[in-house]
Order: sequence, then C-alpha cells, then structure tokens
Amino acid sequence: FVMLLEKEGRIGVLNLERERRKRGPWSSLSGSWRNTGVGEREYEFENDLSVKVTSLRDGSYRLTIRGQGDDSPTTHTVSGTLDTHGNLKALVDNKRYNLTAITQKSSATGTTIHLWAPPGSYIGNHNEISTSLTLPPTDRDTGRGHGGGSGSVVSPMPGKVVRVEVAVGDLVEEGQVLMVLEAMKMEHVIKAPKEGVVLELGCGVNEVVGDGVLLCVVGEELRDDTDTMTTSTTRVA
Repeated sequence: FVMLLEKEGRIGVLNLERERRKRGPWSSLSGSWRNTGVGEREYEFENDLSVKVTSLRDGSYRLTIRGQGDDSPTTHTVSGTLDTHGNLKALVDNKRYNLTAITQKSSATGTTIHLWAPPGSYIGNHNEISTSLTLPPTDRDTGRGHGGGSGSVVSPMPGKVVRVEVAVGDLVEEGQVLMVLEAMKMEHVIKAPKEGVVLELGCGVNEVVGDGVLLCVVGEELRDDTDTMTTSTTRVA
C-alpha cells in the first residue's frame, strides 16, 4: 500500500478529492484508473508471491494475493493516507491500522519499506510489532532509462514543491538551483547534478511528491555542424 501511494504521488495527500480538483485530471493523483474507471497492475515478490492491484476511482486498492500453488487467491481492499512525517492510516478490509512507515531507497538494493506498530498494537496475524519489505531497484532507482545516468534528479524525501526555478529547454550549470522542496517544515534546495539542458520536469509548484519521485532530468547538450541544439539523453517509454 505504501509503495502504491508513493508511485501515484499521494504521500502527504490527506484529502484526495480536493487535491485532484486542484491539480487537474492528468496529475499522478488521478491514478491508473482514469481512462477506464479501474486500472490493474501485477507485482511479483519473493517466494513466488504475486499481487494483482486494482486501482479504484475512490482512491482505494483491491489486492488479489496468490502464492505458489494457490487455487483460491485472497482478496483485500485497502485505503488510507500517509503524511510526510511517516504517519500511516490504513483501512484493510474492515480493520484500521495506525502505523509508522519509512521508505529507504538504494540504487543497489532497491526500495525498503519499514512499518512499525504503536505500543500495544501489532501488524498482521503474527503479533509482529514491525516488518520490512524490500522491492528490487527499478530503472529510475539506478538512473537507467534516461541515458546520461546521473542526469535524473529524484526527490530525497516526501514533501511539497514550493518553487520551480527552471523550465524545459533551459541551460543549467552544475549546482544551479532547479527547485525548492518543503518537508518537515524546512526548505530543501534541489540542484542540478551536472551541466546540461533541462529535458523534463516531473512536477510543478504546490505538488506534493513522494520519496524518490522523479523531479527533473538534465541531459548533456550537443551541437552539430548547423548549430542545431540536440540532447544526448532521450526519454525511454
């Protein structure tokens, strides 16, 4: 559930409908359901466990979980919110959870999600007070899929974009301010990792972004004999 909230940029979004109206129908908050009413994705985990995720219009998810050899998969409906301080409020079927959720990203190992239960509470059916899950690295984590490697700039933490200082096509110097992110009541300056041209902006002012969300892509500038500017980094669909 935490992974899904992060993928759709919903960390820090406490009123989904209000944020959808504010940002418009093509923001990540519209989810993968926006064209057909529902959207389905499937994820594979260790121990031959697969989870089919159905995104519903109201912002909830239907999870169909199947293990190796399972003839009858289990289905759960999950909804809730995760704020920028790690406070997770989730409704799993008819059971409410108030947990602490922290994500850690690594280009080598992927994303690890840690969950902690408050004193006197437990997670799942095994009386656990904490649990962790590691997801394999994606192309975005490793810098692949954009060419140029280090030109992809991702959010270092969940937060709100309060300023964007560049536009697509701008030439930037290494260390130049690209945008400013507000998190934990502090402003965090996002700088260009290298000299180049801004190829892509992944967010706008007042958008709330999750940890590891793509903010900007800076590519290398090349010029041919006719002085037509091209770029060495291309978007890979």
